[in-house]
Amino acid sequence: MQVLPVEILQIICDVMPLPSLGNFRRTCRAAGAIGEKPLVESLHVMFSYKSFQNLLNISHHASLRRYVTSIFYEVRFLEEVEFSEFKSNVLEIEEPGGRLTEGDQEAIANAWKAYKPALDTQMHMKRTNYDFAVLAQALPRFPILKKIEMSSEYGCPSETMTKAFETTMAIPGLMMDGGEISDDEETGTRSLGSLLLAAANMPAPLETLSAHRIHWSFFNPSPIDLHFGAFIYLRHVDLVLEPDYDDWSEQDAVKARHMELGKALRSAKGLETLRLTFDDADTVPKAVLLQRQMNVPVVWERIAEGMTWPCLHTLELTVATTSEAGISDFLKRHSKTLKVIKWHNMWLAGSALGWNRIFRRMKKHMKLTAVEFGGIWGGDSSSSAEPKLLKMEDEVGSRVAASIVRGRKSRNKFRAVEGPVVRVDSPLQPVVDDAAAA
Repeated sequence: MQVLPVEILQIICDVMPLPSLGNFRRTCRAAGAIGEKPLVESLHVMFSYKSFQNLLNISHHASLRRYVTSIFYEVRFLEEVEFSEFKSNVLEIEEPGGRLTEGDQEAIANAWKAYKPALDTQMHMKRTNYDFAVLAQALPRFPILKKIEMSSEYGCPSETMTKAFETTMAIPGLMMDGGEISDDEETGTRSLGSLLLAAANMPAPLETLSAHRIHWSFFNPSPIDLHFGAFIYLRHVDLVLEPDYDDWSEQDAVKARHMELGKALRSAKGLETLRLTFDDADTVPKAVLLQRQMNVPVVWERIAEGMTWPCLHTLELTVATTSEAGISDFLKRHSKTLKVIKWHNMWLAGSALGWNRIFRRMKKHMKLTAVEFGGIWGGDSSSSAEPKLLKMEDEVGSRVAASIVRGRKSRNKFRAVEGPVVRVDSPLQPVVDDAAAA
């Protein structure tokens, strides 16, 4: 501490694991001051009493609160189960196919003693909207907080959360998925609302919002713009929304949600990066056509009609529907600012051959630095009512993207793709040309 410059010690702290950083800060007063920033710069918050109390304590700390720049809120809840189900879940994870010893029985009993109070506490916190109460107090106390991330994704919890609940032994199997449609009020939808309402009182405007994943009901039209005040100053938006399955009978309500999302995004005049995911990127042709039958398509024009973001440089879309005229007009309005385009599983309302004309316009009129196409694309047939599919995976998408990036200089050396468009004899037939000739 007496020999190394402060700058070197700060670099060491930046790469030090948090437990070691905590020990380092306890060695002396100078070490405590040097390790403050990397300790709290990015906070990981979970739906637990201890985690919320830690957030409150940091927000009240005169020094620590000055360094918080981002908050990652992992929203997952323990599942309400009886002891027998809890025991079977532990056995499936810890001892698949094995026999229980006396020590195992005691370990499971102790784990249940840790699980049940944690479950009861979470249920009480949900009933009392405890998360919003804490966030509303804490967020306005962070003077340079710029970024908020929320995750209620499928799959196993993060390593941080698993460690936080490790005494229960059953976290991976007994954490509810955050995107469940039947449970949207208790997962991502409500939690994102709490975050945005609390962020409305932040001293510095929120610049980055990432939410994976929320149900479309979050964007139900309301008589008051409850959440959109936090969108005004956003520069980077990354949203993953749960598809509206089996909602064709309520398509007017679903379309209204799409328009409400557009209303929120249009309020962000300074938007620079926009990433929107409306379904899973990994899919097969049969699944693409099934989704078209089950879901009301998310139409890009419904979200961005007539909108120009003067600073937009990155646009990433996954599972979106557009029209040739609509997307062409949008690209024309943003031809001077857009530099990065990443599209996956796109659908063209109209002849699928329109994609070729769109690619040619991108190549001729835009100066893109990065283009990425992937997944299964589609469109209508020019000669029949049956859809046609494009396979924009592997070499096809990358070659089309490369030709667009090269731009005007090489547009005569590389012709737009004609080969990938094929006829699908049945709405469920997974026939996709590999477009090797392209």
